[in-house]
Amino acid sequence: MFSSIRYYGSGILLVLMAILVACNIYTLLPLYTVISLQWNVTVSDVVIGSSFFTLFYAIGLLSFGALSERLGRKNILMFGILGAAFATALVGYSNNLTTLYFFRSLQGYLLGSFAPVAFAYCFDHYQERMRTIVISLINTGFLMSGMIGPLLSYTILTSWSWQGVYFSYSLFYLLIFVLCIVFLSPSAKHRNTNPLPFSSFYDLLKNRNLRRSYFVVFSLLLSFVAFFDSFYRHLHAHFTGDFLHVVHAIGLIGTFSSLLTSYFTKKLGINETMIVCIGLIILSFFMMFLIPSLWVFSIFSILFVASLSILIPSIISYIGLMAQSKRAIAISLYSFTLLTGASIGPIISDRFAFPALLVFFIAWYVVNIFALSRVEVYQEKKVNLNKKSMGHTL
Repeated sequence: MFSSIRYYGSGILLVLMAILVACNIYTLLPLYTVISLQWNVTVSDVVIGSSFFTLFYAIGLLSFGALSERLGRKNILMFGILGAAFATALVGYSNNLTTLYFFRSLQGYLLGSFAPVAFAYCFDHYQERMRTIVISLINTGFLMSGMIGPLLSYTILTSWSWQGVYFSYSLFYLLIFVLCIVFLSPSAKHRNTNPLPFSSFYDLLKNRNLRRSYFVVFSLLLSFVAFFDSFYRHLHAHFTGDFLHVVHAIGLIGTFSSLLTSYFTKKLGINETMIVCIGLIILSFFMMFLIPSLWVFSIFSILFVASLSILIPSIISYIGLMAQSKRAIAISLYSFTLLTGASIGPIISDRFAFPALLVFFIAWYVVNIFALSRVEVYQEKKVNLNKKSMGHTL
């Protein structure tokens, strides 16, 4: 009885962790102005705090996967989130830009222990059907955090303070630590595992198809983070009313389309699915630029998130197929590239007004379509999709 509860409870716990970990990419969005006024610095200076977080989060993604082979998945997940709880509390005690940058970097690095280890845990402990469901929901949770993070942060800010945002997350992470002790099962350790060879990254990048694919990967969270950062500020600067929060959150609907990725890739093919998704992203940005109304923003933010939700697992499937025996290393490089793009997102959004940002990404994704049109086409009738490669994102 308890083993069954532990089996399903651990899956629910990993999805909850995915949401709460990724939410911290976006916690600063509603706090930029408050902190800048309190410390008498520019908003741009505070924005850099988000970039430090995501950059060190990306570095953490490269570090903890191999470490979990030596120390065990459960140990890394448990003590990674415990360390993140203390680092998150320290962010709340920041009193200048230097301490904010340092503690956000530390927080990001420690939270980078989640994604690669969580996916490895899924492969170690779940049967195929359960593994597919949990990995899909973890992916969905990562994208949901783009909407949940700013809303939760704003709610805590209005009822407490900006410091209270980080104290609250610290308590969330401490609770997660306790739940990890209860629900997660130990994984086998591999004593003779070497760290990921960085020379293999170079070998992968010799492949033109992978280079072009990683360029698209770089664009994914770059556009997602920059869009919702700028979108949030644009809404509150030009519109009023409680409906604003509904508009911002409504994009959550689109995240569930990730569950349909397998259907579309089988019907259209991986390459065609990716190109169609990018075309829909361009359409979304174009319509929001052409008709700047709340209803248009609501509808096409759903389409943008839905397209991105399908594009992410599609391109990771393609990379997994192209990398073949080096799939694990290719996934690590994918994660690092993805989060490097995310670290630049807040800087991009700060440099452009929202309409100009839309034009920028329309042009950017046109280049992405050109890049994808030149990669080798994989025929699914010749290659069976490896379901393990469908789930890894952040």
